[in-house]
Amino acid sequence: MIVVAGIAATLAYGWLALTADAIGWQFSAIPWLYVMAGLIALQRRAGVRIGLLLGLTGLAYTMLPLQSSRIPAVWTTAMALDLAIIPALALLLLAFPDGRLKRRWERAFVLATVIALVCWTVIPMAWLQPNAYGCTDCPSGLNLLEIDDPLLGLRHIYEILPNRVYFLAPMLLLLAAVCVLRWVRASRARKRITGVVLLAAIPLLLAMTTQIIYFSFKLYDQYPGFVDPLYQIAMYAGLAHPVAYLLSLWWLWSRKAKVSGLVLELAGQPSPELLERAVGKALGDPTLVVGRWDGERYVTADGCTLEPASEGTRRTTYLESEGKPLAVVVHDSALLDDGALLNSVGAVTRLAVDNERLQAELTAQLEEVRASRSRIVAATDGERRRLERDLHDGAQQRLVTLTLDARLAAASSSDPAVRQSVAAIADGLTVALAELRELARGIHPSMLGENGLGSCLQTLAERSAVPVRLVGVSERRYPAAVETAAYFVVSEALANAAKHAMASEVVVSLAETGGRLVVEVADDGVGGADPAAGSGLGGLADRVASVDGVLRVESAPGCGTRVVAEFPCVS
Repeated sequence: MIVVAGIAATLAYGWLALTADAIGWQFSAIPWLYVMAGLIALQRRAGVRIGLLLGLTGLAYTMLPLQSSRIPAVWTTAMALDLAIIPALALLLLAFPDGRLKRRWERAFVLATVIALVCWTVIPMAWLQPNAYGCTDCPSGLNLLEIDDPLLGLRHIYEILPNRVYFLAPMLLLLAAVCVLRWVRASRARKRITGVVLLAAIPLLLAMTTQIIYFSFKLYDQYPGFVDPLYQIAMYAGLAHPVAYLLSLWWLWSRKAKVSGLVLELAGQPSPELLERAVGKALGDPTLVVGRWDGERYVTADGCTLEPASEGTRRTTYLESEGKPLAVVVHDSALLDDGALLNSVGAVTRLAVDNERLQAELTAQLEEVRASRSRIVAATDGERRRLERDLHDGAQQRLVTLTLDARLAAASSSDPAVRQSVAAIADGLTVALAELRELARGIHPSMLGENGLGSCLQTLAERSAVPVRLVGVSERRYPAAVETAAYFVVSEALANAAKHAMASEVVVSLAETGGRLVVEVADDGVGGADPAAGSGLGGLADRVASVDGVLRVESAPGCGTRVVAEFPCVS
């Protein structure tokens, strides 16, 4: 809709310009550039107010070309608004970049320019005829505002008033001084936004002031050679000013385009320094500081307390998550002029900081789960060792004593029947003792802590129902938790090979690679083992993971089974 309206206005201006005498395509292009900048600002939502003000300034610039028209309505409007460019420029410059007049003196200044427009161009139209404006070939009735007697008294008052140059020239010079002062006092971030516009406005305002003085005092009679240079300077200064607005708007849009890049840059888990640098780059403020909420205060990337700012050129934007403090961004106050950009970058920053917080919480939870799992496994191993000691020191010793007593009783008895019966009891006690020792070894091998993993694997190989070939097994010692986990992996794999695999040989190998102990048990059986089917390997995964290890089971039907466990922290 905005584009359609702009095209319609442009076509209308083109048609009206055809009715006027040519004054040079450069000067005619000035309104087009202002209107183009305004339409782009409206279309891109860079600022509705500033877009409308740019269009209004372009409309004011059309008054000079249209003064050559011989259509009464066009000529009258163009002459009555001859000075409309002054209040239009004043409003545009003072309200840039957000389109608002924030100070009382700014509103008073713009009102003064409007009053000057009404007093020195609109009201005199009531008695001035076209030839008074230098229009020697103008037809009668061209001035639609011309009336006769009622305003003759007011006309005489105007004849004794000072020349309009005494009001308009100081206004333009004051506006130029304001532009210079604002540029000098502007922060680095604000200069990036408004600097090119303010600098381009200064030669335009000085050229307009010179023209007003030159023509108001009719200096062209004394210095006719200055007419063309003044016209050229005013024309090119007028062309440069809307181009400066286009450049400023383009810079604002290029910053907004960086928001998508900021999302990608902060997609991972950025460091506080990277986050601060990326946000400052996206907003064009290298002095920007991001502070995270640690529960009591806002902390900067270097760990210092960040105090929010609300005075001078610094402002603070607070970021929250679910109503709770999350972070603050202390930035240049100029960034408040582009609230949409600040909100977009703030949303990305909030997402990055919140993601970092969630990542930290998740990492802490994972560490707690890992530590809890290690504690559970350690407690289980402790209970296994306690049971093994209790069996060894209690039940086993008792069975050994009873077996010896039975042997002695059998040897001392003279009755063959009693001796045979007691000997049978002694044999039964011997079998029970062997079974109990076997059970104790399964609970926790006592020799693991004494002789190490190598000796225990040798014992497992000797006791295995399937022939076992050991590769790379040595007497080297490893951390106790690693040796225990590796022992139970081999023990369970050998038991499965004997019960389910129908293997003819099992190969147990140990190797050290990159600071990790790799334990592998491979058989040549039927394969098809499933750790989730209750074979006993599934429970080993938690034990291996408790020491930051990894357990893999590879078992295809007809290709045997391969169990691999990797453990870190090889001593």
